[in-house]
Amino acid sequence: MQATGTKVRVNLLIVYAHTMYCFSPRNLVAQLQDVITKLTSLRHPQVPSTSDTAPNQDKTDSLDTPGPLLPLNRVDYPYVLFWCDEDWIKYADDEHNHGEVPSRLRFLTDEDGSPVLESWIKTFMSTAKQAWNELYRLRLDPKSWTKKTLKATSYLAHIMKTSFDEFRYCDGDWKVERFAIIKYPNWCCDAREPGCLTCTSDILFFRCF
Repeated sequence: MQATGTKVRVNLLIVYAHTMYCFSPRNLVAQLQDVITKLTSLRHPQVPSTSDTAPNQDKTDSLDTPGPLLPLNRVDYPYVLFWCDEDWIKYADDEHNHGEVPSRLRFLTDEDGSPVLESWIKTFMSTAKQAWNELYRLRLDPKSWTKKTLKATSYLAHIMKTSFDEFRYCDGDWKVERFAIIKYPNWCCDAREPGCLTCTSDILFFRCF
């Protein structure tokens, strides 16, 4: 009986010692830290490491410049007067020889050959401005349109020709090109030179006055 009582007391001492060890302040802190770490890892999984490329590096690769649209057939649009650039040049020269000064954008017509309205030209300009703003954001805006890059040329042509058929009634992109040469200085004066645009790494802001 005495041996049995001694064994019980030893077992009780072992249980007591184990309990005191597990619930000691040091072990409680360690266990709490372990729980917190596990919970944090579940809520915020580790994100794969990203490239160290600077925000503006390789920005030109983000410019969307799809391939050219399929050209329209001149035979299907017999009333469009200026299908080739040479057609427009000849018309303008004839007008000058007769003492007339044709509108600089007279080469833009609808499919019936009628000149586009001024309100429609404003719509053209609004779309072109958005394209030039994007070129500005990507540091691709030239000082003058005659010094633009091939990527800038392709980008504007794609935007204008997919938005307005009036720029498709021709061979190639000469109507977009002439429109840009005439209107690009207006955008430079109205937006870029006065500092109305602020270029950041990701977002283009318009300053409010």
